[in-house]
Parts: sequence; structure tokens; C-alpha cells
Amino acid sequence: MKEKEIKILIYKKIEKITESNEDWLRLSIKNWDDSEKERYIKAKANLGRIYAYFIDYLDKEFNLKDKKILDLGCGFGNHSFLLYEKGAKVFALDIEKEFVEVVNLKKKLTNYNIFTITGNGFFLPFKQDSFDGVICTHTIEHIRDPQKFLQEIHRVLKKGGFLYLTLPNYLFPYEPHFKVPFLPFLPKNMSKFLLKHIFYRKGLKKIRKKWEDIPFLEEFLYELNFIKSFSLENLLKKTGFKIYKKNFTFPQEIRSSKKLILKKILMSFSLYPFETRFIVLKE
Repeated sequence: MKEKEIKILIYKKIEKITESNEDWLRLSIKNWDDSEKERYIKAKANLGRIYAYFIDYLDKEFNLKDKKILDLGCGFGNHSFLLYEKGAKVFALDIEKEFVEVVNLKKKLTNYNIFTITGNGFFLPFKQDSFDGVICTHTIEHIRDPQKFLQEIHRVLKKGGFLYLTLPNYLFPYEPHFKVPFLPFLPKNMSKFLLKHIFYRKGLKKIRKKWEDIPFLEEFLYELNFIKSFSLENLLKKTGFKIYKKNFTFPQEIRSSKKLILKKILMSFSLYPFETRFIVLKE
């Protein structure tokens, strides 16, 4: 299969995934239209390098060459490809079959020997002490039982292995999936009421839908786990991890900002970065 044909297949597969959730995207992304939709699909389809700095950091700290790394909740696989370029032996796993299919198509573009698996994070199909490292970005907030999830990661990590874990910073009064304030501090029933009757009221009217017409909205809301950084730290320690580094910011995120003073103020109150980050080790 030619490169152009593979790229078309990747685009079409991501387009199909996007269209299955388009009502949600119309509500959560401002000014969603055909041009925004195309930009969104292209961004997901390419092998972007915008997050290469965190892979560079992990390589500097742990020397990824020849290390066996699990990209848990790999999505469309961009982190997996960056890890592979550092010389790691990479396993990319996601619960969504369609995402793994996209990663497989991207593999054909690069000829990278990345192992792909469709699987559940609660029952990882690997032996104990299998991996030198695990990266898990923006996945644990979608897990209803984060302790069980962390225990499974702990099981497959080798002694001394690292886990790089990120999720939205729910100490900040903003929920990035729904793109509205307050939700991280409210009961789910109250969040539902605000979304249905206030934040999404105009959007639902614009697309001529009712809240009940988009069951994904409620399912997604009740699935989200607004775990705060201090609660997650306690869970990590309870699971048997040692904190290596927490709630840190990469220089690239600060230098690019025109609001450096504001960011420094937010950081002093643990309100920035908007991501909660942990690097932990299996003792």
C-alpha cells in the first residue's frame, strides 16, 4: 500500500471516529464548523511532535534506549512513536479498538516496530515485572477505580521502573473536557444540571438537540473522576510507588507564554500547570 493511500485511510478512520462524536464536539469546541473539523482531524492524523519535550525529559532521566515501555491509553499513538525514536521497545495499548487500528496504520507509514494491543487497563495482558517504564497521559481521570488501575500498573512494572502519569489539574476550577468552570468541585447531579440548563443550553438549541438526545454527554460526565493531586499522591503511595517528581512544569510551557507573571502566581498556589503530573518509581 502506497504512503498516500495509507494517509487517506488514516484520515477517513479518524473522520469516522470524529463524526460519531460530533454533537459533543459542537458543544465543547467553540466555533465548530467544517474548517475546524478538518483541522481537528488533520491534527489527530499526523505524527506531531508538539509533546516531544516530555519524552526528551524522560529519556534524559531514565535513558529510554533498549527499555521496554508501555504506552497505556495510547490514543492515536503519537507518544508511542516518540518513545520508539528514543530506541525504546514500545507497547501501545488502548481499550478503543478504532484507536489501535489508527496506530497500526501509522506504523505502516513509519515501519516502526511498535507492538499494539487492544486491552483493558484493569487486566493488562502482561506478566509481572514486564516493563521498565509506563506512560499514562490523560487516562486515569476516566477510570472509576483508579486504585485498582494503579495496582495493575504496579504489577507489570519492574522494580525501579518508572510511571509517568498526567491528568487535568482538578485543583484548578475548570474542567477541560467540557470546557466549563466549577465542575471539579460539584456533585455530578449538580454538574449535570448546570451543563444541561446553563452551559450547554444555547449550544443544544443551536444544534436542535436535547440533552437526552446525546446519551454520551451523561455517560462521559459520570465516568469522569475529578481526582485531586493530593488524593492521587496518597493512592500512589498506598499502591507502593515512591514519588520521584510531582506537579512540575516544563520550560517550554513557560517560555511560550505572554502571561508569565500570571502563570508564576498560579503555580505558587498549585493552580498551574493545568495538568497534574507525577513521576513515580516502583520500590
